[in-house]
Amino acid sequence: MARSALDMGLAAQAGMIRSGGIDPVELVSLSIERIRKADRRFRCFLSVFEERALSAAAEVSRDLKAGKAVGALAGVPVSVKDNIYVGGERCTAGSRILSDFVPTRDSDVVGRLRRAGAIIVGTNNMSEFATGVTTNNPWHGNVPNPWDELRTAGGSSGGSAVAVALRAVPGSLGTDTGGSIRIPASFCGVVGVKPTYGLVSKKGVVPASWRLDHVGPLTRSVEDAMLMLKTISGGAARPAPPAGGRVCVPADLDDFSVSDGVKKEFLRFLDSSGMAWEEEAFPPAELFRDTWICIRRSEAAAFHRRWFRERPQDYSGEMRGFLEAGGKVTAVEYVEALINRRRIRGRLGALLGRYDAIATPTTPVVAPRQGGSEGLGELYRTLTSLTVVHNLTGFPAVSLPAGLSEGLPVGAQLAGRPYGEEVVMKLALAAERELPPPPATL
Repeated sequence: MARSALDMGLAAQAGMIRSGGIDPVELVSLSIERIRKADRRFRCFLSVFEERALSAAAEVSRDLKAGKAVGALAGVPVSVKDNIYVGGERCTAGSRILSDFVPTRDSDVVGRLRRAGAIIVGTNNMSEFATGVTTNNPWHGNVPNPWDELRTAGGSSGGSAVAVALRAVPGSLGTDTGGSIRIPASFCGVVGVKPTYGLVSKKGVVPASWRLDHVGPLTRSVEDAMLMLKTISGGAARPAPPAGGRVCVPADLDDFSVSDGVKKEFLRFLDSSGMAWEEEAFPPAELFRDTWICIRRSEAAAFHRRWFRERPQDYSGEMRGFLEAGGKVTAVEYVEALINRRRIRGRLGALLGRYDAIATPTTPVVAPRQGGSEGLGELYRTLTSLTVVHNLTGFPAVSLPAGLSEGLPVGAQLAGRPYGEEVVMKLALAAERELPPPPATL
């Protein structure tokens, strides 16, 4: 019974702890045991806080036995991406540059998790400085996909997605600048949420791009994602009009390089979801991509300017190329990108005045093979083609499992109005398809 608790979701584990069905220390011990096994093959954790986590779990156990009030996530083990500060613990952001950095205080989101009683058991592997779509990390090792270890888990929050998919933790926090929560969620068959820009605090999170960064949850169900999002936002979601289940879909998915297999599963998902959907003309994918990459590169170059000048050898070749390109963006190009960003936001905002959500596949293809024939630039362009637009607008977006193609997970993405998380998540909840556990054997 105790071991099967790892297969339960976030809310179920919290309820089991409150009812006395399992002791928090036992649950955290099982989680750490699963983490150790997972890491031998999947390298999804960079740090594990065993002693500290068990001590925090023991404190929750004492509070429960004493009849004290506890938070909504009391005793539940969770993890966070390694660019999110956990006070007193190493935070590398997946890099060599920050290999010895230890923040003195928790990030705001970790503080909210702790106040809800959650137990932070470790930090997850990620792409270097959250720059990448594969979580192939030159300093800390690559994170394979638990459905097929020859394929990528996606990035840059790949370690978080794999930890959740393998049931090492029921929930993890990731960051999303161009799809870094939603892409690995899609590839690993879990739920990932990029909330409205500004809803969740980024204080104590290593930035990738100030105007594009978001912090959000990865879980195995929409219900758990809603609970985790409510926790890290402080329940700050604003009221939104009720959803009628009417969504729009880009008329030409081929413009976004969507494969036949993914398109088939996505349309099947829509037809079985109960949502009424219509096709609408969308701006070209290249407009989204070109606007996003200009802002992303230039803001990264600005953040890394001193380190890059003083320690270029401590960046990977891929990261150096990315920062060099960012340093060449002119002020005029950056301002033009910000103007285009505002226009894109207006265009999609107008669509969402007539629909409850915009629905697309999360990624146009299933998880690619590691070391495939595509160049990194081409792979980046393909895998982010449907996600970057919602970083530009800052509108909320959720990726949820939509089925299988080639035996691999397909994700569906629902995006809504600013601060319309409740509407989008309710649509996702009604349409949710739970995939079987990945076939990886730990």
